[in-house]
Amino acid sequence: MSDFLSKMIMGDFKREPRNPKFPYFHVIEDEFENKKTFTFWGGISDIVPRDLRSSWMDGMIVHNSVSGSTYSLRIRATEINNDLNILLDYYYSGEDWNFIHNGSIIILTDDKTNIKLIPEQLDSGTDNGVMEFGTCVLKKEDIFKIASSKSVRVRVTGASGLFVELTNSSKTIGEFKLDETISDDFITSMKKTYFTFFDQNAFVSELSNEINKIKDFKNNNPKKNTSVKEGFFQMYGPKSTKDWLWILLFWPIGVLRLIKRSKK
Repeated sequence: MSDFLSKMIMGDFKREPRNPKFPYFHVIEDEFENKKTFTFWGGISDIVPRDLRSSWMDGMIVHNSVSGSTYSLRIRATEINNDLNILLDYYYSGEDWNFIHNGSIIILTDDKTNIKLIPEQLDSGTDNGVMEFGTCVLKKEDIFKIASSKSVRVRVTGASGLFVELTNSSKTIGEFKLDETISDDFITSMKKTYFTFFDQNAFVSELSNEINKIKDFKNNNPKKNTSVKEGFFQMYGPKSTKDWLWILLFWPIGVLRLIKRSKK
């Protein structure tokens, strides 16, 4: 969920033009270590995705469980000395520890293929409850399998054996109802990943519409790196002389009303 409103709610953000070579990923290069980091970039805007630990709403999958816990998943990739690794990052916050790194993340495709991922914890914390952050390695063949599916189910299991299914939209304990939006988003993210890193002839028909939207957004919003205040003003500020005239006409009326209310 990488839109302007969610990022305004969650805090500061920055804007950058998308790299035409990697329209679905934000790329950071470290020349000292000969390393590239690719972070999945949802939506079509130029608002840069942020660290999942500080902005779980930027995940490609976000699930709030009945117990009040939050789960978020997002694809990331690293390339060090031309060695590429595709990763599925996870974020969890709740009242109690889940110890996902001692459990599993399992993806069930529509043909009943189980793809079991092994989580590795990278960070944890106890600020406002508990937080767990980690990652799993995704294999090329698993990415293609998910991307080629019509629906998927995603289950996260902790050390105790208790699990939460992120693709379950039912709020009734013990009942399952596929969340088609989350399932479709997860599949689409895998299509974009496979297209980006392995075969740019794959899934072209499904992705071409969004690629064109990204190009149109870039052409209609030719912005460079922008600060928060400047970005907000550019998006929501006056766009024409007519807008300025309306502001000049009505702001004194608003001020007078505030003065009258304060005197009551």
